[in-house]
Amino acid sequence: MDIVKDMAIDFVENQYEYTDSPHQFIDKLKSELYRYNNESDKLHFISIIRNFIQNDHDKHYKDCKNRENCNELKDYNKSLFFIDGIRTDYGIKLNKDDIFSENEKKNYNNKLDQILHDLQEMKQGQEIIYNDLLEEIEELKKLYFLGKKNWKQLLAGKTVEMVAGGIVSETVSTQLIRLTGIVTGNLLK
Repeated sequence: MDIVKDMAIDFVENQYEYTDSPHQFIDKLKSELYRYNNESDKLHFISIIRNFIQNDHDKHYKDCKNRENCNELKDYNKSLFFIDGIRTDYGIKLNKDDIFSENEKKNYNNKLDQILHDLQEMKQGQEIIYNDLLEEIEELKKLYFLGKKNWKQLLAGKTVEMVAGGIVSETVSTQLIRLTGIVTGNLLK
């Protein structure tokens, strides 16, 4: 259960449609962010809201007959602009190509789950190591809001750290590094 996701969806569904302007919505969003102490929860919350608004924008854009003068599209664009500004304030500057699509998230989750599935056999007698790896992978699944480049760098760094700490073998580390697309040469050997 992802409580931050649930709260973000509740917030955007209850606030976005019922505000008079994107400025008013952003003011409410900024106020809501004060409730969160953890920076990653704030970023996760913002990313979910951004994705929600982007999806609504894209749906409306497809059917819009007056794209140049559509006030609804302008409001979506203003909201996205201000949300991106908030993310930049937290140090997350992403271009459109760096944002994970829902399909990409599912694809990476499936690949990470497959690695965990393959490691189920290893679990016998090495449960502590397996649990450490499981914890790291579950954490990575919650950090897609960092963007592709930062997420892949984090995955690579965690992999090197786990290899150095003896948590994962070369076989597992190779699978994890393949997900990043980073060419490592002999880095992990």
